[in-house]
Amino acid sequence: MENNVEKKWRSLLNKVSYGPIKLSKLDLNTDKDVYSRRWTSLYTREFGDLHSLLATLVMTCTVDRYQTIAQGDFPDRQRLLEPPHKELLEMPSAMQEILWGPECLRYIREAVLAFREIAPDHRQQTILEMILYCSFCNEDSQ
Repeated sequence: MENNVEKKWRSLLNKVSYGPIKLSKLDLNTDKDVYSRRWTSLYTREFGDLHSLLATLVMTCTVDRYQTIAQGDFPDRQRLLEPPHKELLEMPSAMQEILWGPECLRYIREAVLAFREIAPDHRQQTILEMILYCSFCNEDSQ
């Protein structure tokens, strides 16, 4: 059963990474100031769920290769979301590009905007958890 769950999860991860969901759908190519831009209620409903789904998928993947500093004496970060399979999956290259590529700051800004715009619920917690998960032991200069 677990192997079947992992296959389905990996398939969903690849579809989201390579399928119709592109950065342009997330309005990342806008030059508008992220601090003054507001979402409409329709945008909040639809894209809040999309950001939450992306965050959930990111947290089922390993990000060890992006940890740029040693953990040292800090304890392991407790994850609020555990993947439906034992091993973390390898992150598809398209998602790596979104999170750590040249345009990563645009995605992070959009994720923070999503966090700000959606009502306090599980989606907001999932987005915050993803940002913390990707940032843990990462001092990237971007």
